[in-house]
This record gives sequence, C-alpha cells and structure tokens, in this order.
Amino acid sequence: MKCILFLIAFCCLSCNNKPNIPEALIGKWKTYETKLNTKDISKSSDPTNENGLEFQSDGNYISFGNPNHQDQGVYEVNKDDLLFKSKKISGATRAKMLLTQDTLQLKISMDTTTTLFMKLYRMK
Repeated sequence: MKCILFLIAFCCLSCNNKPNIPEALIGKWKTYETKLNTKDISKSSDPTNENGLEFQSDGNYISFGNPNHQDQGVYEVNKDDLLFKSKKISGATRAKMLLTQDTLQLKISMDTTTTLFMKLYRMK
C-alpha cells in the first residue's frame, strides 16, 4: 500500500509542467535602447508607439507597439537563454538575457555577422 501511495505521489510530482520562468521576468517591458551591431537604431522606431514585450506567467509573450513589431507566441527560459517561438513566423529566435531588478537586456544573433541588442525597463 505504501508503495502504491509513493508511486502516485511520484507521478503527480513528475507531471509538473510548470515552465522554468523567473518571477522577475513576468510583466510588461518597454524598449528604451536598440542597437543593430554598434549602430543605435532606437530613434528609427515610431515615437508614437511604445515598443516592448509582455511576458506572461503561462509562457506566452506579446510584442507591442509599432505595427511592424507586433507579435505573440510562446517563450522558454533556460538560465540566461530566452527562446521565442512566434505564432506569425516559423522557427524560433534565441536571445541571451541579462535580467536585473527593473532592467532587461537581450542580445539576439540575427546571423553570423548581425546582432540586435535591446535594453528594456519594467513598465509600472
């Protein structure tokens, strides 16, 4: 009987599908600096739109702001790696993530010669 109870408890615990998402990542983040390699392209964004990302606790994300940058999908976190899987674009985008209290930095390798750097701050 104890063996059966142990197996039931073990199965319940092993079926925990909760993603490995840092609590500090959840919420809305506004982009305040964007660089393509070393060129600052922050000003090329539409100033009437607040570009940013919203990370939801269920593993979904929303990219908002400029209509050209609007997207949604799912994301996964593995230590300092962030993986975006868009609903609009096939494939996945990998980013290196540096997360501090109210600042998020993303480094996305577009190809072997192009890197996109983004700095975002937590929206209140």
